[in-house]
Amino acid sequence: PGFKSRGDDALFCYCFEIRRGDLRRAVERGDEAAVPREIRRRMAEGECRCRLTNPSGRCCLSDVDKAARPFSRA
Repeated sequence: PGFKSRGDDALFCYCFEIRRGDLRRAVERGDEAAVPREIRRRMAEGECRCRLTNPSGRCCLSDVDKAARPFSRA
């Protein structure tokens, strides 16, 4: 799972195939909220399939928020 891997190719959002590198680039642009905002938008459109696609069986938003912190301090 993405939260265990440090590589840019690690998946954080299994529903929408958002990777660690996507999150890192958003933070580097100064918009660490971009990835959670995109996930929330797509969830609101009914595209979320967390229970089926995420190995944890739960939503990834808390993991995405936690993962942004080290990037924003770098």
